[in-house]
Amino acid sequence: MQKKGSLRLARTALAVVIAVAVTIVIILPVSQVIAAGNNREVGLGTRVALNGRGVGSQEFVPGEINVKFKESALASRIEDLVSQQRSDVIYTCPSLGFSTVKIPAGRSVPEMVETFKKNPLVEYAEPNYIDQLQATVNDPYFPLQWHLENPVSGSIHVGQAWDLETGRPDVIVAVVDSGVAYENYGGYTQAPDLAQTNFVFPHDSVDGDGHPNDDDGHGTHVTGTIAQSTNNGLGVAGVAYGCSIMPIRSLGPGGGSHAQFADAFTWAADHCAEVINYSGGGSDSVTKRNACQYAYEHGVTICAASGNDNGAVDYPAAYDQYCIAVGATRYDETRSNYSNFGPQLDVVAPGGDTSVDQNSDGYADGVLQQTYNTEGDPSSGFGYWFWQGTSMATPHVSGVAALYISRTGIRNPDAVRNQLQTTAKDLGTPGRDDYYGYGLINAYGALPPNPVPTTTSLSPASKVAGQGAFTLTVNGSNFVPGSVVQWNNSDRITHYRSATRLTADITAADIATAGTASVTVFNSSPGGGTSTPALTFTIHNPPTVSSIKPNILGNGKGNTSAPITIYGTDFVPGSKTKVMMIQSGVLKPKKKAAKYVVVSDDKTITCNLVLTSAAAGAWDVVVTNPDGGTGTLTGGLTVTPHPVITRPTTPFSGKIGTSPVSLTLIGNNYQTGATVKVYKIIKRVELDIPVTIKSQSATAITCDLDLTSPPAVLGSYKGVVTNPDGGIGTFTFKVTK
Repeated sequence: MQKKGSLRLARTALAVVIAVAVTIVIILPVSQVIAAGNNREVGLGTRVALNGRGVGSQEFVPGEINVKFKESALASRIEDLVSQQRSDVIYTCPSLGFSTVKIPAGRSVPEMVETFKKNPLVEYAEPNYIDQLQATVNDPYFPLQWHLENPVSGSIHVGQAWDLETGRPDVIVAVVDSGVAYENYGGYTQAPDLAQTNFVFPHDSVDGDGHPNDDDGHGTHVTGTIAQSTNNGLGVAGVAYGCSIMPIRSLGPGGGSHAQFADAFTWAADHCAEVINYSGGGSDSVTKRNACQYAYEHGVTICAASGNDNGAVDYPAAYDQYCIAVGATRYDETRSNYSNFGPQLDVVAPGGDTSVDQNSDGYADGVLQQTYNTEGDPSSGFGYWFWQGTSMATPHVSGVAALYISRTGIRNPDAVRNQLQTTAKDLGTPGRDDYYGYGLINAYGALPPNPVPTTTSLSPASKVAGQGAFTLTVNGSNFVPGSVVQWNNSDRITHYRSATRLTADITAADIATAGTASVTVFNSSPGGGTSTPALTFTIHNPPTVSSIKPNILGNGKGNTSAPITIYGTDFVPGSKTKVMMIQSGVLKPKKKAAKYVVVSDDKTITCNLVLTSAAAGAWDVVVTNPDGGTGTLTGGLTVTPHPVITRPTTPFSGKIGTSPVSLTLIGNNYQTGATVKVYKIIKRVELDIPVTIKSQSATAITCDLDLTSPPAVLGSYKGVVTNPDGGIGTFTFKVTK
């Protein structure tokens, strides 16, 4: 469709401007914006509340909470409580009996809600939530965009749709058109109402560069319908304003060739566009058809204008296998008299009729967006213009497709087309017909309702009582933007990370005392609900260590360890708990005193303590639960020195077949009842030499060895002296001929 011909047909009798150039629009300073918002957090451009639930999206009055005191509470005690919390009652409802309490600076709303809720004088406490009109945005001319939202007729119902989805930046809509006023470059200027719109991978198929600036104004107007910067206090709104736009210029001053068309479509497909909007049209060709097939097979949903000739559907819209063909309707939901029709028509969307004012708002019933004040003159400045045409209808459909992809992650073009067609409002002859296709596109109906969320795990799943505020990660499925984590059925400030992960701000007051908390996730209506079953978060007291058995152990050489049982309270059953030995405040053994041990119950721990490098003396035994809680038994373990064999310095020996062979071990640290063992491992079988102790003292042990029974073998044997407390000393014994 030639830019200076057919594209111009899209704006017959369009010269109805509703505002002078935006350079003279008055923008309030931030301080005044806050005042206009009644000093509430919502005054700083926050999104619409999700059905007034509030906390999840932080829609409440900062510094205020609502408290209902029990009827039995004395006025003097209520006054004392409020005073103790450095707060003031600023309003009391005479009918319902609740009070609005101004909280002190430095204290958060969730924190003070929990503080008041725990007081026995209080029946309930909650944030002073803010409700808004559903789907309200602060763009001043949005009420004039009858085609996006109005309560009577003609709109695609974006207001309700925005309660569910506003578009994700990773969903890209390629606008293949006359270019877009998206940047300040050379003699071109960015449209002010596109300043907050995200642009990616720009491409000019006409000039072959990366600056597809708009020479005409058509592509800028089309882009605004898809993703005009919205809720920015300026101008108008766009359907999928959270999505990204890929500006591609394929139509120059003399129109656009099919080669340029193909270059634009393949660029979009190769750079990950999910949707292509083409508000142009013309003749059929193999080149054009193949370009559409290429994009379609790369997973791109193509939305194309049916044309403005009141005749057959133009190409590429007529490629029914690859494109969604879009016709135009008026405010009263009848077909615009210029809109093309036929068996290829799929859906219709508001294209407008600037010859009438059916909604009696004082302006022609065109589609309102920002573009150049003078057609084809980028230096003319910008205004807000009502235009008409299937060019204006098509971006409504592209925007809804982008919302659907953003919400569901479904990118298959056939699935997207089916969703848009089956949820459209049937017009004309019941069922599909050639003048309305499947009907008027419905943004709200195209988006599936909120699912019921499912929760699977928490991280962390426990904390020690008295620890500070922390961030809780909730894992599961069916999470949506606006999902709210609930702690004991009370909302917590929630941050959406993905469809499977949320994080929530848990206050210090939430874990002040030991016990459990119920954690659920709530999705608002439509649909939605609360996750079941609830997950349990445990608040532990720190462990205590009361005694150790045995509490006297001997150290030794080699990989020596000793079994020990630790008694106490508040160990975490079924978890891996760390046990350490500390002497004089320092972890002394080179290795961990004990590896992580699995605790069988909350009162006992059985483990092996590594004593290889533990010096003799008193040791503290420290138990640390996985949640960080620590208990210490100071000086609870005594380590005694291990036996040391000092003489002779050469290996002991005896002749094979001899009995008895007398052996005296000179050393120190021998304890009464110490044992002596002499053995050798042969092919994994332990061969012991019988040993009989004859006498012993703290410095010497005399014993007899029998080298005849069982038959001894030649070679070296390992000797071990073991004290009753487990300390060991080693020596070498050699059997000779």
